[in-house]
Formats: sequence, structure tokens, C-alpha cells
Amino acid sequence: MKTFLVLLALAAQSAAADPLGPAAKDIEGVYKHRFMNGVITPGEQPGEKDTFYQAEDILEIVRHDEEHIYFRVRLNYYNGHMCSLYGMARHEGGSFVFREREQDSDGGDRCTLTITPSKEAVMLNDRVSPAGGASCRSHCGIRGSLSNISMPNKLRRPILYKDRILNSQEYKHAAEQLGTRQPEPAGK
Repeated sequence: MKTFLVLLALAAQSAAADPLGPAAKDIEGVYKHRFMNGVITPGEQPGEKDTFYQAEDILEIVRHDEEHIYFRVRLNYYNGHMCSLYGMARHEGGSFVFREREQDSDGGDRCTLTITPSKEAVMLNDRVSPAGGASCRSHCGIRGSLSNISMPNKLRRPILYKDRILNSQEYKHAAEQLGTRQPEPAGK
């Protein structure tokens, strides 16, 4: 019984010292989804001169520190439109939340992206309220959106190029915006 209580106390200490442990570990990785995309030729009947090509949506998530994950997302939409965003998201409740420092250039809300893990998927949503508009429109083409995006867990793979991410300009910029140092690359 005494051994059980010691183990229980150590587990509680570990959880308190590492609040992101399970949450970050469960979503860290790269999610890739390949699909056929297309471009419609203006002035033509649909299907006559459409061009189709292979596209790939990517979400990368890397643990940064005890409170934050780094993410980079690039989503493709019809006619070559896309959404692209990266930054540090802070653990808040059961989600990770990214808030852009500046207000949108058109005077709208500042970009706020919530990354929420579930048993089936990682959900991305840039709507501050269910009835509100998309807050990250400035990071998307006209047909793009970061609202209610689901990246199924079955797409998640380990990131084999983590050092490249930690040394990227995007990661360094996100860490600078957060005001923290970047961690040492793995294995050093």
C-alpha cells in the first residue's frame, strides 16, 4: 500500500510539473492529407478546360515549452487558394490557443486560432464565437478558411525533420514573438 501511495504522489508531482505532457504528446507530429485539387478556367463551361493537380494539406505541431506548442498549417483550396499560418499556441483548458499580436489590417478581429485535440482528430477553428466570423481571413485566399477544420488522428506521423523546424525562420519568429528562447534541437 505504501508503494502505491508513493507512486501516486510521484505521478501527481509529474503531472503538476508537466501540465502539457499528455496533451502535447498526443497531438505532436505532422498531419498530411493529399487530394486532387483543381483550377477552373474563367469563361469556360465547368469541366471543359479544368486543370487538376495533386495538393497536400499539412499541419505540423511541435512542443515548445511547458505551456506552448508551435504549429504550422498550410491548407489548399480550389483555384489555388490557400491558408497559411504559424505561431505559438498556449495551453488553455483542453485546447491550445494562438492569438496574433496585431489586429487584422482591415480593422477586423485579431487572428485567434484554437487547436483542440479529440479522440478522433485535431480540430482547428478561427471563430471566436460559434456565430462569429472567421478571425484569420487575412491568412487565407478568398476560398480558404481556418474555420472548423478537422485533421484526423489517423493522418498523424512522427516528425522526422524536427531539427529543420526548430531552425526554421518561422519557428524563430514565433519564439521571438512569444518572447522565449527556442529549445535545443533533439539529441544535443
